[in-house]
Amino acid sequence: MLQRIVAAGKRIRGLDAGVIMENSARFFISLALGMAKAFSSFAPFGVAFAACQPEGAAGLAAAAGAVIGYLLRLGFLPSLKYSAAVILIRWVYRILKKADVAGGRLYRPLVTLASTAAIGFVYAFDAGFRAVSVAVFAAESFTCAAFVFFYDIALSPWNEVSDGSFGRLSHTVSTVLLAATVSMGLCHLKLFGVLSPGGSAAALFVMTAAFKGGIGPGAAVGAAVGAFLDLASGTMGLYTAIFSVSAVVSGIFSKSGRLVFALSYVAIDAVAVLWGFGRLGSLAPLYDCFAASVILVMLPDGVISKLGSLFPLAPSGYGYARARELARRRLQLAGSAFGTLTETAKSIASASSGSDDPAKVFDAACEAVCKGCGDFTRCWQREYQTTRDALNSVTGKLSDSGEIALSDLPDYFADGCRRYPALVAAVNSEARSLRQRRQFSRRLVYMREAGLSQYGGLSELLASLARSLGEEVRVEPRLEKRIISRLSAMGIGVSAAALRLKGGRLRIELSGEALGELRRRGDWLGDISEVAAVKLRLADGDEGDGKLVLSEKPPFLAAFSAAKSGKCSGVSGDSCAGFLTDEGLFVLILADGMGTGPEAARISGAIVSSLRMFISAGIAPELSLSLIDNMMFLKNEGDTESSTVDLLTVDCFTGEARFYKYGAAPSYVLRGGRIKEIGSRLLPAGLSAEGGVRDRGRRLRLADGDAVVIVSDGVPERLVRSCLEDCAVTEPRALSKLIMERVAAAGAVEDDMTVLCLSLTAEE
Repeated sequence: MLQRIVAAGKRIRGLDAGVIMENSARFFISLALGMAKAFSSFAPFGVAFAACQPEGAAGLAAAAGAVIGYLLRLGFLPSLKYSAAVILIRWVYRILKKADVAGGRLYRPLVTLASTAAIGFVYAFDAGFRAVSVAVFAAESFTCAAFVFFYDIALSPWNEVSDGSFGRLSHTVSTVLLAATVSMGLCHLKLFGVLSPGGSAAALFVMTAAFKGGIGPGAAVGAAVGAFLDLASGTMGLYTAIFSVSAVVSGIFSKSGRLVFALSYVAIDAVAVLWGFGRLGSLAPLYDCFAASVILVMLPDGVISKLGSLFPLAPSGYGYARARELARRRLQLAGSAFGTLTETAKSIASASSGSDDPAKVFDAACEAVCKGCGDFTRCWQREYQTTRDALNSVTGKLSDSGEIALSDLPDYFADGCRRYPALVAAVNSEARSLRQRRQFSRRLVYMREAGLSQYGGLSELLASLARSLGEEVRVEPRLEKRIISRLSAMGIGVSAAALRLKGGRLRIELSGEALGELRRRGDWLGDISEVAAVKLRLADGDEGDGKLVLSEKPPFLAAFSAAKSGKCSGVSGDSCAGFLTDEGLFVLILADGMGTGPEAARISGAIVSSLRMFISAGIAPELSLSLIDNMMFLKNEGDTESSTVDLLTVDCFTGEARFYKYGAAPSYVLRGGRIKEIGSRLLPAGLSAEGGVRDRGRRLRLADGDAVVIVSDGVPERLVRSCLEDCAVTEPRALSKLIMERVAAAGAVEDDMTVLCLSLTAEE
């Protein structure tokens, strides 16, 4: 006996730590799947996972986890059916292994089908073979067999999956099903009463799919995972809508980095959860999403890459087009819903608005003072008109000063009133209450208008995103093959994606480990441009490890320069930015926060950053500016903060420019010695009578050699115009420096100053 114990100890010490970890993972996954159930008692997932495990310790660990999961979730008697199926399947495996009949992809599903059918037959027989009981046992048997098939694929290494797109797709689908059912089993658990491990895991899986795969895979995975959570929680499609819509919208930001992507996902998830709060009755999905976003941001790049390998970008095809169309329709419906709610709320608010009647001040005061007086009948019945005339005589004084004095009422009324001082005090008290009610009513109207304007902006934003999804993005598979072939001939193996964006502009994405070697070659960009038959450029901000993004090079080159001077300790309250979008739209932004110093810089910086992200995401400049104005209006309860905004867009393919100005100083266009002034027609952002005022922009066609000067309101207009009339310089750096030097020499520094100069030149 002692020798056996020693031998057993040696075997345990000799176990590989990796094997222990793997079998522990099988145990806990099987435990979670054993707790996964749909409807009231439909729980075949633990049986399926235990059935797809190999013989030995791995199979025993999974079987034990499934049995324990069923006991914890279903109780003793309901779990007997599934526990018996797990044991029977493992027993049949041992018998067939000895008979040497095991093997093949359908081996385990068929054994599972037969075993669960045998167990289900007993329960159907006990229920009298009614149609419902037979249908339930047949559904469970086939579901178990199907999930054994998918779980087996999900647990298989990539090198064992069949080659081709179908093999990769089946592995991805199987992994999604495994993750969805595991989340389904854990969704009923709560940490601190609000956070669900299953919900957080599901949200993380959907976010990873949208981040690495984009809109299509994100929407598909979100719909699949959400459907299983709906089955587990009985929420009738709500999780499906939340996950799929969040994945679609955030998928637009999948190339903007993990932090921006996570923030966009949480924002859209919050909107979707609040929209469905009445049916959920809980904000738990929002907490789960926030926890998943934190995990996504903190995960190492290697882990994200491994998870992302499950979600390769789908090729073009009918299914992908239909997924985009479905996402577009859902966004349209969401935008229409917000628009309808906004209009309804506005109509209700308009119908219910009213004003306080000043005459009620006297009525309330008399009600409080005169009711218990012995002269009440004389004053308010026999001499009613005399009493009313006396009170009306001080209405003007009460409206002007807000109170009345003892000497303001007529002498005949004062002499005949027993409670004259108390009545005057009551009138003054009611007048103060009326002023407070009016102030509260004005504040309520202000906040209501701001909130409704914000909802209207959100409705337009969703509609804009729906339109962007509806715009056709064509894939160029032949061009992709030509690029790959050309680079392969150079000894560089990469993957290539060629897309036609809005307006037919070409976008090419290259990925692979050989990109470093490609960058070291002399004219690699010219080689790819030759294959594409258009001039290409390296897209701004899209170069990173393992990826190169190329965009079609426009015929015009926009160059800009900025000169700044801060009044407060060198910190300028002005912020600016200039960038070129994938569609060849050059955007120049200048925001001048109210006042000077760090606080003004914080406001203007936030505006410039938000506008840059909105426009880069494809949101129209008009809507982007309206949302900024709306946000500032909603924030400014006392109209205490504002910012002028100057936004210029130049289409570098056509030369068409648009000027958008919110309270900004005039801008100037220089062409052949002539100066054209463009002024502002709106108040600064945040100071309009109601938020979200729309500037449609002023159009102007720029030509080769034209220059544009944009200044903040700290730069005197007369000095700018005088400088432009005297000099013939149009180069941006020299011109901005010259204007700033002229202002400094004149001693006209009274505020933060910024000068932006842009020139447009034709490419050779």
